[in-house]
Amino acid sequence: MTRWHMNIEFYKRMIISLFIVVSWGCSTADMLVDRFIQDLKELRSGRKPLAEDTGKTLDIESMTCQPSRMKPGHELDVLVQYSVRPPKPLNTLQIREQWILKRNEKQIGILAEEVNDRERGTYQIGGKIVVPKRLAEGSYTVEHKLETCPPGENQNCLYAAQKCGFEVYK
Repeated sequence: MTRWHMNIEFYKRMIISLFIVVSWGCSTADMLVDRFIQDLKELRSGRKPLAEDTGKTLDIESMTCQPSRMKPGHELDVLVQYSVRPPKPLNTLQIREQWILKRNEKQIGILAEEVNDRERGTYQIGGKIVVPKRLAEGSYTVEHKLETCPPGENQNCLYAAQKCGFEVYK
């Protein structure tokens, strides 16, 4: 399967995920929220060399959400930068990435999930989240979570996570 086809599959999974997200404070009739994720894509600048070796296999270096306060229906820009350092003799790691929406530390829904083979380097991923018009006022967080497990194992997995917050007002 080509990289192009894999991206199409990723966007199909994202669209399906949109219909699963349940907004805090909304009734069942409101489950079909406005377009929650407009775009979530890897910046096509690609992999960059590592600036320094911290010794961590997975490291989320930064995550930003802009603006920090908004009305429903507006867009939230999210940008994450992380690094991957496969242990020798591996050249790549299979990384599972999740974007999770939370309120009061409780998961509201998984916005997107993707599995990628990543070589040693620094990656940037960004996208726009359209805040649903029916989303209740309050504080929310978007969490970006990384996970990798040794080949053929579901134990001894490594994790990294970072959050950024935003507030919704009407």
